[in-house]
Order: sequence, then C-alpha cells, then structure tokens
Amino acid sequence: MISYLRNALVIIQWIILSYFVLNTAFQLVKFFLGLIGVRRAAYRGRSGAYAEEITLRWPGVTIVIPAYNEESVIAESTRQALSLEYPNIEVIVVDDGSSDDTLEELKKAFDLEPSDIEPMADAVEAVTTFGEVTGTYASPENPQLKVVHKENELGRKADALNAGLTYTTNAFVATTDADTLLDSKGIRLLMRDITDLNRPVMVAGGAVKPINGCIIKEDGEMEVHPPKSTMGKAQAVEYLRSFYYGRRGLAAMNALPLLSGAFSFFWRRALIAVEGFPYDTITEDLKVFLNLFAWLREERGESTPMYATEPLAWTEVPEKWKGLWHQRVR
Repeated sequence: MISYLRNALVIIQWIILSYFVLNTAFQLVKFFLGLIGVRRAAYRGRSGAYAEEITLRWPGVTIVIPAYNEESVIAESTRQALSLEYPNIEVIVVDDGSSDDTLEELKKAFDLEPSDIEPMADAVEAVTTFGEVTGTYASPENPQLKVVHKENELGRKADALNAGLTYTTNAFVATTDADTLLDSKGIRLLMRDITDLNRPVMVAGGAVKPINGCIIKEDGEMEVHPPKSTMGKAQAVEYLRSFYYGRRGLAAMNALPLLSGAFSFFWRRALIAVEGFPYDTITEDLKVFLNLFAWLREERGESTPMYATEPLAWTEVPEKWKGLWHQRVR
C-alpha cells in the first residue's frame, strides 16, 4: 500500500514538474515573440517607415464612445478624439441615459444643436438595441461629431455600443471608453500597419497604457509620468507585460484571445455580420472577438487579427483595492 502511494506521489510530482516546464517554455516563447514585435516596430519608427510623406487613401474611421455618468471626463475625451492626427474621422458619443450632466457637458463644450440624424438601415436591420433614442445632436463647429442620447433600458455597455454602431457611416469602427484618451497618432499608425499587411483586416487592437500621473498640456500633447501610488505603478508594469509582450506574442502565434475594451478596431461590415456587440454578457469585448473569429473562419477561411505595438490609447487604472477588485472580477 505504501509503495502504491509512493509511486502515485512520484507520478503527481512529474505531472506538476512537466506543467511548470511547459508553461515556462510557452511564456518564454511568447516573451521573445513579443520582444521581436516591439523591436521591429521601434526599428520601423526610426527608419522612417512611418514618414508623413507616405501617400495612401485613408479610409474613414468612426469612433464610438459609450458614456454613462461621465460628466467629469466626457468633454476632454471627446475633444481628444476629434483632434486625432487622422484625415477622415467621425466621432459618435452615445449618452446611455446618464443621470448626471453628461449630455449638458457635451452641449456646453461643443455647442450642440438638435439634429435629424438617421441610423443606417443595414445596421438597424442586423443589430438589436434596447432603450429608445430620445435625441440626436450635431455640432456646427465640429461637423464630424454626432451625439446620441438614449434611454438606459438594459444598463450595459454593449447596448450603447450597438446604438452608436447603427449611426456609423465609415468602413471602419473603433470603440473606446469615456475615461480613455486616444493617442493622437494611434489610428494613423494602426491604419498604416493594416495597409502593410496587404490583406483585409477585420479586427485589430493595440497597446493601452495607464494615464495615471500623466499631464495633458494645453496643446493636447501628453507629458508622460508613472503613476504616483504603488498600486498604480504595479499596474503600469502589468500593462507593459500584458500589452507589449503577452498579447504581442500571442498575436504572433495567431492565438490572441481578445482585444482591450479600452480600444478595439473593427471592419464595420464584419461587426454588423455578427449582429454587433453581445448584450447578454458583461464581457462583450471578449464575446464579440470570439464571434468575429468564428465568422472570419467561416466566411474568409482565416482569422488572424492585427495587433499594433504602438500605444493606441491611455486609460485610467484603479489605484484603490475596491476599484481593482471590481475591474478584475468582471
């Protein structure tokens, strides 16, 4: 009996050791693939591969920003989206029935006026939305800005994203959060990466960095500083590991499991083909990626997503245990 137990323990030890060896090997492969991607992107930047003289026809991109009770940040994030260094941009802000002054802040910041903007028929037919749209607004000073105000019936981000999707007119759709600031050159660099692939790209993403501690100057430029708190600094390191080596390495192996909810980039036709963002889950960023992955496999025979190493967005990370707990539990 004792010999059987001894043999069983030896087998269990070998299983555990094998797991750690294989996992370590996988993490090392992922790390080095990510490192190669980071170095390649840095080399291309230094070698002038992203020079402004490169000429191509920039396809239209619509940025959808869902907002619920974001009165303190919505004007700044919208202004940042409008000022991106990209020649063909449209911004749609969806106020999902906020109980604070989110809509009023937008009206005040951009001199919004009521508008008769109509949703696109193809999106309305394919995408399910909840909550009646009670008003649409436009800005005479910023004609590329649309604001949609709807009732908060479902109470989920996916519903606000789907409402915004029905008003998009461009070939590509980027989604972001109201407390996220897009990098001024992010979409331009991402689109150049996409055109370099010489094949259709249905879904793309890239690195996201913590904005905690950073200073935004009057001209819109960002002065980068690390977060002040210990928890913020720890998450800054985690973001670097995750976005620059973890996801970069997984993308190189065609094993990227999801894109960041803080910034994702889609081909509009593909997003409508999978009926938009799933509204029956709080992890819509994960499920829409899996839906697109399956659709691409079936329709196109391939499903490789594009992943950019350059920072595409800056987001605020929680610096208290309660906020971190709610973020990670989701």
